[in-house]
Amino acid sequence: MLSPQSKYALRAMIYLSKHGGDKFLRVEQIAQSTNLPAPFLSKILKQLVQSKIILSRRGKNGGVMLNPQCSDPSFHHVCLAVGEPLLHAECVLFKRACNKRRPCAFHHSWSNTKARLIEFLQRTRLSSHIRRRL
Repeated sequence: MLSPQSKYALRAMIYLSKHGGDKFLRVEQIAQSTNLPAPFLSKILKQLVQSKIILSRRGKNGGVMLNPQCSDPSFHHVCLAVGEPLLHAECVLFKRACNKRRPCAFHHSWSNTKARLIEFLQRTRLSSHIRRRL
């Protein structure tokens, strides 16, 4: 249901919460450990930095780490930061807005499921998955 960007962002955030602590981890290390493509992961992590969910530092001891001021974000917050299409009013079938006023043929069936998924993302926090395996 989620886009690859959101799935990769969540996997990287879970990895950072388990292994990063208060130290910077290199993007290559995260990519290799989570089996994610490094170039794509790098772009996703940049979006998380711009949203202030993680911090980044350049140089020899550089990398990324959880932002202590945002150390336990909701999955919704992470997905929103990477532009998850599910969280917007775009139609599942067509590249246009889809809402109660201008519904597509699938809108009524999908809207309840979408609402439940968004509720799940809003109430699920990073800390609830630290002890679980990726």
